[in-house]
Amino acid sequence: PTRRSSDLGEIGDRVARKMINLAAQIYNSALATQITDVNVALLNECFQERYPDEMKQAVDLCSNLSDDVTDLLKALCAFTEPITAIDLVRHAYPSHPARTQPFIAEGVGSKLDRLCISSGILLKVEDRYRIANNAYRYALKIALRLT
Repeated sequence: PTRRSSDLGEIGDRVARKMINLAAQIYNSALATQITDVNVALLNECFQERYPDEMKQAVDLCSNLSDDVTDLLKALCAFTEPITAIDLVRHAYPSHPARTQPFIAEGVGSKLDRLCISSGILLKVEDRYRIANNAYRYALKIALRLT
């Protein structure tokens, strides 16, 4: 499978109906523009048309973030399972000494807690953070220019 088909499965939560609907939209768009090879730009365009609310929320969330919070969200996009603040710090800042990571994790947790309160995109379950669903994850990836 290509990366695009992997993205399609992720966006659609591996639910056949969601994947088929997005794939049909991509197919129709490719057919209308006579594109023979689906690329990330076409996938992103079709995603934004199909998920406008998620895109708006992701763009709004990302519009006023500091660089360090942007880096945290980029790191969080890499995880499909909930992750603790300390594990996120280890992933986002691998060059920081292990002895300083717990202190950094406290600040990270505080920043993520605020994002969880202000946005439905991020959730905190016990001491772990996650993106609410895969549509939000992909919208964040587009808003953060990771695709």
